[in-house]
Parts: sequence; structure tokens; C-alpha cells
Amino acid sequence: MDKIRLLALDIDDTIVDSSLVISERNIAAINAAFDKGIKIVLCTGRGYYATRAVRQSLNVSDYLVCFGGAYIVKKDDGAIMYSHAVDSEDVVNTLKAAYSLGLHAQIYQGDAVIFREENEFTKIYTSFLTLPFEVVPDLLERRYHNVPKVLVYSPPEHEQENIKKLRKLIPDRLHILSSKPGFIEIGEDKATKGQALKWIAKQWGISQNNVAAIGDNTLDLDMIEWAGCGCCVANGNPVVKAQANMILPSCKEDGVAYFIENFILR
Repeated sequence: MDKIRLLALDIDDTIVDSSLVISERNIAAINAAFDKGIKIVLCTGRGYYATRAVRQSLNVSDYLVCFGGAYIVKKDDGAIMYSHAVDSEDVVNTLKAAYSLGLHAQIYQGDAVIFREENEFTKIYTSFLTLPFEVVPDLLERRYHNVPKVLVYSPPEHEQENIKKLRKLIPDRLHILSSKPGFIEIGEDKATKGQALKWIAKQWGISQNNVAAIGDNTLDLDMIEWAGCGCCVANGNPVVKAQANMILPSCKEDGVAYFIENFILR
């Protein structure tokens, strides 16, 4: 393995579990890598505001990849450096496709979540991360710009079936990926973590071979494939595990800390 100079980390189910707490071991390892001069980049499906607790717990570098690669923002103030938003008509057509399947769908404007009606999912989603939100009953009649992604929620046991149905209903130029069981992320085809990580590495003059990436689901897949050392935690999606260079201990077993301790700090 080449020397790692840049480490890209997914957040949910990679460095934090369902409790949203980062273990002391992960905090210590990530901060030790940062102190050693390693660039640490958080690459997440979350928006900027929703990363605040994680950012405050860790020493991380200047860039932050949000909304699955749709935005690269400055860590300190959220200023957008790079963006690939979904076309406004594609937003409407994706919402219509989700609704036709009886699925909940929501969009984003800045850090605010926007949906047609409240339900159990929206109550849990917004309260869990204390996110601002807006209920817009005539959502299909409006046209929104700078939408980083459409998030569709499916019962996890029907996720793959609904992904196949959505694929037939939305334009090929949009990708469909998963971030958590039941979380179907739909975005512009260039808005991926891999493309964002490539852009960041170029800004810092870091070779692909000197980049490592750790994630768990298909939203992380092209980032893991692009990095010189792509890793998947043991609790990850089997599709991602199959493409990873290395399978790490699970999120609950501090797989990120394990990688840093054994392949960066040593």
C-alpha cells in the first residue's frame, strides 16, 4: 500500500452508528491522523448543518463533501466550492415517480428539508438531527433550483424492488444509490462522492494512489473504487464489500480506528 496522504470518511454507519455517537477510539485515531498531517475529509449524504456535531468532535480538513457528492463546502462556514444540482424538471418528475409508487420523497433547499406532508419518517428524520423543515402541500406545482438530491424512503425490505421501479420512471442521467437501509438517494449523475473526492485530491496535489476511502453503502461505492485504497466496514452492503480492497471491522467495532492505527499511524 502506498503512503496515505488523504483519508475520506463516510459518516453514518461508518464512523457513527444509530446512536449518532462517535466512539472515543475513533475520535482519538482520526485526530491522531490529522495531527500527523493526513488530510481528513468527511464525505456524507448529510447536508452541512447536519454534520455540525461530527465536525465539532473531530479535527478535519478544510473541505466537506455533502449530499453524497452534490456539494463540496468549506468546513468552517459552509461556503459552496463545487456543486452538481438536480435539474428542476427532474426534481418534479422524480417526486412524481416516488409518489406514484406510494413512497415518501423529500428535497433540500440549503439545510432545510422540504416535503409534501408530515409522516412518521419525517418526524424521526428531522428530529434526529434537529433539521429545519418546511411542509409544502403543492410541492409538485413548484419549481426549485439548487436541489442537491431527492431522498426517497422505502420500507427496507422493499428497497431493491422500488429502486428497480424508480429506475424505469426517472431519466437515465440521474443515479439511484443507497445511504442506509430504505434511504434511496437520487441525484445528478456527476454528483457522487468519488467525483468530489477526485476534485479535492486534485486541489491538494495528492495522487489517487495516496488516497484511502472508507464507507458502507452504494452511496460510497465510486469513492471506494476510485481511491487507491478503498475500504468497506464489515456491516456494509455486500455490493460494496465485493469492490473494496479491504474489509474492516464493523462500525460498532471501530473499523475506522482499526484502519488508521494499523495502516496510517504505524
